[in-house]
Amino acid sequence: MSTLDCAPLGVPLAIPSPDLLVNLFASAGQVLGLATVAVGGAAWTRRDRRPGNPGGSRAWILACGGLWIATGVAFLLYHLQVTDLERLRLATNLHRSSTEAGREVGDSSLVTLSFSGQESHPRAISTEDLARRLADGDGVHLIDVRETEEVERGRIPGATHRRYPDLRHDRQELELEGMQTVLLCYSGNRSSELCDEFFETDGTVTRFLAGGYEKWISEGRELDLGSASSRTSLRELPPFPNADRLLGTRAVEKLVRRREAIFVDVRYPQDFAQGHLPGAINLPLRMLRSEQLEARLDALPPGPIIVPGYDKRSSFYGAILGLRLHRAGRTFLGRYTVPHEYFEPREARAHVTAWQTAQQGRTPFGALRASLTSALEGTADGLGGLLAALLAVVAALRLLFLPLTVKADRDAWVKRRVDEDLLGLRARLAGDPARLRRAVMERYGRARLTPGRNLLGSVLQLVLFLALFAAVGSVAADRPGPFLWVARPGESDPTGLSPLAVGLLMGALVMAGRWRDAARGRVALAGLVTVGLVALTWPISCAQNVYLVASLAWVLV
Repeated sequence: MSTLDCAPLGVPLAIPSPDLLVNLFASAGQVLGLATVAVGGAAWTRRDRRPGNPGGSRAWILACGGLWIATGVAFLLYHLQVTDLERLRLATNLHRSSTEAGREVGDSSLVTLSFSGQESHPRAISTEDLARRLADGDGVHLIDVRETEEVERGRIPGATHRRYPDLRHDRQELELEGMQTVLLCYSGNRSSELCDEFFETDGTVTRFLAGGYEKWISEGRELDLGSASSRTSLRELPPFPNADRLLGTRAVEKLVRRREAIFVDVRYPQDFAQGHLPGAINLPLRMLRSEQLEARLDALPPGPIIVPGYDKRSSFYGAILGLRLHRAGRTFLGRYTVPHEYFEPREARAHVTAWQTAQQGRTPFGALRASLTSALEGTADGLGGLLAALLAVVAALRLLFLPLTVKADRDAWVKRRVDEDLLGLRARLAGDPARLRRAVMERYGRARLTPGRNLLGSVLQLVLFLALFAAVGSVAADRPGPFLWVARPGESDPTGLSPLAVGLLMGALVMAGRWRDAARGRVALAGLVTVGLVALTWPISCAQNVYLVASLAWVLV
């Protein structure tokens, strides 16, 4: 099926995708976390901070703390800016002019008091005239044609309720003897449409409130709130989960892929036929009578539902549908307000897919990742779950690199002793750097220190940890079933417990280090590290966070 080829009004098209930029920071955070696990643990827990050891200087501590603070502030400001831009982008269709059968209809704004010619309509009645007639007790028969959910948040006193499509197909009690019928809706669109249709069909004369409830409420006129205690907006619905959740394309793609979300399109059939999202179900809520709507809701297939919003009308009726779905016990995930971005590529031919799969593993890192992914999948199947597989793989990797770790720890201990012995030599040869360098290197050689080999080992560990981290993400994304307390291992932790554990463990490693100034800076730096890692690991999958927790715990113990 085709999709609408349009761009949000008022949104600079040159702005790169916020999802891409935010994920760039998330990826950087993942690398930082893994690098910390690979090479940072031993440094924090084992490095001596004795006097004379330049590595334990206060300047180094202050520099690290300042870098963390600057990075955190910069990321926070950037994140807030990106969030604001994304919210504005996703909210564009909430105000886009509505269409019906391919043409613009009615009032072009839901947030202003524009009438679009309603005041000059021969069957319009102003808010002032209606308020006066109600106060004088003139015979006025008020019929509210809004949706039931709209009426729940307040109506003009004395108004009866008949949904727009119900009244359109059944005029029972439309007219009462000796009374003037006045139709009410939010902005004057639905009520004026019915007035024109009744008059053009058989000459039935009714009136409608120009500007509708939008103008009536804006002017502070009397409203029967019923069970609602108060109103906070002009067009208000009862609260329900995800009522204000506007989904971006990346989030929708994940929900479709991982949760098999369903698209339900509330536009008129003519607009739906011109283009819609793949597999979307048309449920034109505005035109369906109540009994038809209930039957269509009951007939929806099981699964969570996303409602695309192409303009202000479909976005609003999408919220109405979300509330009805919630009350029916269904899962409403939110409104997708940029449906023109959605693209579902056709499935490639088998031989093309095979070639593409083969190409993905041609790079050394790709081959390593593919091998680790396959090994992790097999381990998970053999041990009966991904959690057991993660713990086993972390333990195996630590044992595999144990000789390198022991050698690095031994060299660190020996180097501290050698540096203490070299203090006098450094003082004597301070004026002859070349001679001092030769003497130091000779002493390191006799002590069999191999910093280059240790660095290479650390780099190899980091590469392997990165590849395994990517493999964990791949396996988690494709593996069904629950994982700990989340629905699927590839989903981020909604409770935040796993990223919090990552941050706390790293903070514990900082606190466990031996410091020259034990009471100064340690708590502050540990707090910064904890907060930073929690923020950086929050968006990644729960399985990947568990992998980091297991690796950090191994270093800590």
